Amino acid sequence: MNNNKEMVYDIIQATLDVAKETITHVERTPGGETNESYFATVAGKKYVVRLPGKGTEVLIDRSIEKENLTFGTKLGINPAFVYFDERSGIKISHAIEAATPLTQATARDAHIFHKLIHLFQTLHETDDVMSNRFDLFQKINEYEQLAFAANSVTLQQIVPLRSEIHALQQVYESYDIVDVEAPCHMDSVIINILQDKTDNLYLIDWEYSGMFDPLWDIATLILSLELNEEEEHYFLTNYFRREPTVDELQRLHLLKIFLDYYWSLWYIYKETQGDNFGNKGTARIQRAKHHLATYKMAYEVDVVV
Repeated sequence: MNNNKEMVYDIIQATLDVAKETITHVERTPGGETNESYFATVAGKKYVVRLPGKGTEVLIDRSIEKENLTFGTKLGINPAFVYFDERSGIKISHAIEAATPLTQATARDAHIFHKLIHLFQTLHETDDVMSNRFDLFQKINEYEQLAFAANSVTLQQIVPLRSEIHALQQVYESYDIVDVEAPCHMDSVIINILQDKTDNLYLIDWEYSGMFDPLWDIATLILSLELNEEEEHYFLTNYFRREPTVDELQRLHLLKIFLDYYWSLWYIYKETQGDNFGNKGTARIQRAKHHLATYKMAYEVDVVV
């Protein structure tokens, strides 16, 4: 038994106050890049035990995460948790029966596609607010400092892109985002969306959540699903219940660039902490450059890629 799996047994015994023999099954969950999670069966009940990933202590405010997990649970779009340690980041949640992560194929089923749209309408249109605000450009600056300090050689590949990102920041900030800010998940990739046996959808992993431009979640989802132009238009018109405006489409395009740059920094930093993500960081950089080039053609601006 590996050390982390043994740790899961110890955590369950200590937090749920049960004997080890009542824990009949522990298995690593699929996916997960920020943390490491395990399915566990305890006295016939199924749980998910989350162990914090390497370097997350400087990336995530666990007290805010706990608040926003509760926020999502009250909205009915996040599984309830039974234990959360704000100091360590260890979490135990109820497992959703027969739940599987959404895939690009299953999401394209018309029934599920509309449920997906409704999921984000539920989050973004609630009258409730989160207590924290996600400050994108402050986070980018923090991640740049962490990444450059840890691996300045690797970061040299994004120096040209970095200057363009900071220039486009001024364009994005010309919009009055405060008027449209809403509760956001901030990491709405399909691996973080679960589908249960009755086709209900849930958002999990709220570590980065906060008040921000809801189009960040939509941009993340569009890129994760690899929607084509027709599919993206269909999603947006149903999400807005109208045609998107020119300003909304430009904001969305900018956010696609920003989020790939932001997450490329995240991958670079996490790899300096011992994780291995293959070429995901590089792929993010290349996709950001692609969207930067299409942005230039769409808005006739002088952007160097």
